[in-house]
Formats: sequence, structure tokens, C-alpha cells
Amino acid sequence: MLQNFDRVAESYDNVESDHLKILYYDLEKGYKDTYKSYGYYRLCTMFSGKKVVSINGENTFSYTPTEYVLLPPDSNVEFNIATHTKAVVYEINGHVIDKISQRMGQEFSSNDKIIKKSYSKELLNVLKSLNLNMYQKDKESRFFMDLHVQELVYRLMNDNKKDSLDGTYYNPAEIARDIIIKPGNEHLSIGEIAQMLRMSQSNLDYYFKKEFKTTPKRYQNQIKVERAKHLLKENNVTEVAMILGFDNISHFIGLFKMKYGLTPKQYIKQIK
Repeated sequence: MLQNFDRVAESYDNVESDHLKILYYDLEKGYKDTYKSYGYYRLCTMFSGKKVVSINGENTFSYTPTEYVLLPPDSNVEFNIATHTKAVVYEINGHVIDKISQRMGQEFSSNDKIIKKSYSKELLNVLKSLNLNMYQKDKESRFFMDLHVQELVYRLMNDNKKDSLDGTYYNPAEIARDIIIKPGNEHLSIGEIAQMLRMSQSNLDYYFKKEFKTTPKRYQNQIKVERAKHLLKENNVTEVAMILGFDNISHFIGLFKMKYGLTPKQYIKQIK
């Protein structure tokens, strides 16, 4: 039984099979901590109590034993225990998720999203089976755990493709896009935006490209160039480049010409 989210303690006090690690926590009221999901999908459940969590510095919400939270890899979590809480966390190996996804011909929807939902009856039954095996020490129980974790992933995929269940979603790509398009954020680098989301720039690039089919940098340049047309009505080329956060004026001119077929100076002459 774990009293905190220390990674070293977690590595010793757990139940583990080839595809799954089960961690049991008993946390007192008022306990606060932070943890990371590392390279695993982390299914967070509880028997009793209440948690208030903040994911990647955004999206603060609470959940109770009637709900679960599914975290993708590399999520940073800050939490506060509102009342004495007994929780069970299931760390799922990404290989089994890929395997089930291929068999179902369906992409696992939590790749880039935080999901909070109520349990389906089928998902509850799988978790009950896993919890029963959790207390067994023989090799046979570990074999059945790995069978159950495949069903667990299947049930999660089914639950999260149904529109009938309401969920709370956190998508770093969508938040990054909103930051980029907000006027006044032109001078923010993609690295700074990634820091605001508490993730690496490479991870942000991955999630953004997956969602919008382009990199955040290319998207940011596109927004800047579109904004430049309006700014050029009242400012010269150098001023507009500075307003939009371009350190290299030639780069700005090249992007503008690539999009509109003429240089900013030619555009100014045209509109006048």
C-alpha cells in the first residue's frame, strides 16, 4: 500500500504482469503531490474519496469513485486529496494498446487526450476481475491479468467512441492552437508554448501534427502572414516584421511571397 506518488516506492510496491502494473494508494485528506505518467497510459480509479487534479498546468477538475481518468504518456499531474482516498492506478503498456488497436482497425483515442468518464458496466467488470487477480501470487493469475488487460483496452476504446457518454477532454494541440492565434502572442516561440503546456517541444510537434496535419511552427507562420496583410495597410515592412515577431525580415518577406505571390512592399503598392 503506497502513501505517496514516489516513483522509487512505486517500483517496489506494486502488482505487475507483462502488460500491466497495478498500484494501490491510501492517501490522507489534504495530501498534495505531483506525478508524471512517464511512458505509460495511466488509468486512475478510486474505491473511495475525492481527487482534485490539474493536468499539465491546465484543465483542473475533480473526480470521485463513480468516474475514471485516463492519462496518455508524459502527462504532468498536480493533485489535492479532498478527503481520505483509496485509489487504484493501472499503468498499461503501450504495446498491448497498439496490438488491440490494429485488431480493431481503430486508433486509440487517448493518444493525445485526457479523458474523464463514468464507467460502463463492461469496464467495471473487467476492473473487478483484475482486482481479484491482483491478490493472487501464482503464475496463472499473472497470465489471466494479461488477458484481462487486453479486454480492458478494448472496453476503453469502445467507451470512448460512443457519443452517449460525456467526457472532459484535454488536447494539447488545440490549446497550443488557441495560444498561437491569440493576438499579442506573436513573439512566443513554439518552445515557450510547449513550456506553458509543461511538455517537450518534440511532443507538442507530434500531437499538433497529428491533429492539424502541420507543425505548430508552420501554423504559427501561416497565422502571422495572414495577419500581415492587415498590418501592412498602416505600417512599413520592417515594422510589421517586428510586430509579428520575425527576427529575420528576409524570412518574413519569403513567407509572404510564397503565400500571396508578391512581396510585402509590392502588396503595399498594390493596395495604395
